[in-house]
Amino acid sequence: MNQWISKTDEYIFSVKHEPFQWGKHDCLRFADNIVECRTGKKIFEDWYGRHKTAFGCFYNYKKKLKQTGFKDLVDAIDSRLKRTNSTIANRYSIIGRRSEGGATGLYLGVSLGKWFAFVGYDGLEFVKPQSDDIEWLVS
Repeated sequence: MNQWISKTDEYIFSVKHEPFQWGKHDCLRFADNIVECRTGKKIFEDWYGRHKTAFGCFYNYKKKLKQTGFKDLVDAIDSRLKRTNSTIANRYSIIGRRSEGGATGLYLGVSLGKWFAFVGYDGLEFVKPQSDDIEWLVS
């Protein structure tokens, strides 16, 4: 297990200062890279698209929902990862935070224990958990 932990920490450290960029370093790719560090495989590549803007992301997202029949991104992630309702987030679990202004209505990040990391415009942003955050276990 330590191999996965160090690999995950190395990845987080390597992108700590990398700014958000649609289609390259966005929240879905960040979350998928965490999953790959933990399991050895990516699970969201079929949702990536080739967008470079928020509108392109929104368009790709709506197209994927129509193709797959999922009602939203939470529903899609639920089909691939186990959701948990723990009161304290597990380290390296994927975190979803609902957003009214985002292209998909959900920001994805990773739990670091007492702090969560999300991709921001100046690199990773470390924020405290909120009561309505969604957590998925990566195993």
